[in-house]
Parts: sequence; structure tokens; C-alpha cells
Amino acid sequence: MRIAWWGDSLIEAYEAHNPRLADPADLPDVGSMVEITQWRHRGFAYAATIALRARHPSVEVESDNFAVGGATSADVLAEIRAGTTGQAWHVAVVGCGTNNVWRRFQQRPEGVPIDAYEANMRAALRALEPRARTLAVIAAPPIGWLPGIDTAAVNAELARYNERARHAALDVGACFIDVWDRFMATATALGWAPGVPAAAGASATLWRSDGVHLSDLGDHLLAEEIVRCPTEAVIIEHALTNDSTRTTTQQHHAQ
Repeated sequence: MRIAWWGDSLIEAYEAHNPRLADPADLPDVGSMVEITQWRHRGFAYAATIALRARHPSVEVESDNFAVGGATSADVLAEIRAGTTGQAWHVAVVGCGTNNVWRRFQQRPEGVPIDAYEANMRAALRALEPRARTLAVIAAPPIGWLPGIDTAAVNAELARYNERARHAALDVGACFIDVWDRFMATATALGWAPGVPAAAGASATLWRSDGVHLSDLGDHLLAEEIVRCPTEAVIIEHALTNDSTRTTTQQHHAQ
């Protein structure tokens, strides 16, 4: 089963790596230096893929991550259109909302107005429809804090953009993955105050130190929702039928 991902840095989730950092028999000493040998994808896309492999060991789960840090909906649409048309996946996942709004509040030209954002999302899903059995859209999670920017105002606007993404997803029969309420409830239980940087480490918050990118906990919350909707059902169906990936979403739902 093949899963493809498009979006911004929340999906790209690169980390610097050297194999010694993950080798318990050859860990570098504290205070020593190692050479970074690669960047590798981690975050919730990776966590969801690993969870699916663990839950369905008889199915080979492959993951293609095409996300790009800093991407807006316009960038994601261009990336999808520029991709190889011969490629196909069982599940195609799109998630990009944060930069569209954040750049507008920064008064940067990359910011995407809400109508253009919805148009981009609809065009992206239409472009992926013939190439994936199932489509999924990930709503942007809330932001924890931003220096010099009204976090509450950003989150209110993000919620409006998420509603547009929801409409675009439902109109093509795509699964819409929304963790907004769960993020808010969990962050509040952890003592989060909107717009205030967390005093605790990333293990006690949903965000990393910049207040935007997700901590391991935030990534885990999102990965849980992704596994449930829609990949769990699709991977089971694929294991049972083992049919071609080149089935359009409409054909799949008609069956």
C-alpha cells in the first residue's frame, strides 16, 4: 500500500541525522561532535506510517513525502501539477494552511487570501483524484504562540481556512482530518495560555520552541487521527483485495 503526502514543514518534518545517534551500541559521548550525514522525514506522517506497519505487518506500507517547508496552497498545487502523472497511490494526503495565514499576518507576499486558498485546495484535490484511490485533507492545527503577532487572531483565521478546506474535501468525497478541538483540549490540560511561550520543554507541550512546529506529543495526536481516517480502512481493504492503485476516488466510493 502506498501513501503520498503534500504540504508544508509540518508534514515535511525534516530532522538532521547521523546513524550513530540511533545506535545504542555506538552512541556518541556527551559533548562529542558528529557529522550530520542526512536529513530524514519524521513528524506525524512518519509516525502514522510506522503505526500502520506495526498494526498490519502482512502489508508493505510505502510512504512518499513530497511536502516542502514554507509551502502555501499555491506551492502545493504547483508541486502536485509538476509531479509525474504516471505515479499513483492508495491514499493521497494534502495538508497546508498555516503558511497561507501566517504570511498574511507577517505582511509577506506569499500569504494566500482565503478564496484563493480554497480554489487551490480544490484544484489540488481534482489533480490527485485520478491518481489515488482515497484522498485525505489535514486541517491545520492551531498555533501555540508567535513573537510579535496576535496568536488568537491567527488561530481565528486558521479556523476559517480550515472550514474552506473541509468544504473542498467533502465535495470530492475526501476524508477530512481535523484535530483542532483535541489540540485545544490537550493544550489547555497541559496549562497552555494562548500566545504565551511554554516554559516547559517540548515534551510537555504540543509545539516546539517556535510555537508553530509540532512536538512529539503534537505529532502523535495527529498521527492517531490519520491512522483512523482513512488509512486504516484502506489498508485493510488493500490487504484483502490487493487490487490496482489506479482506481479513482469516485469509482472506489461507487463500489
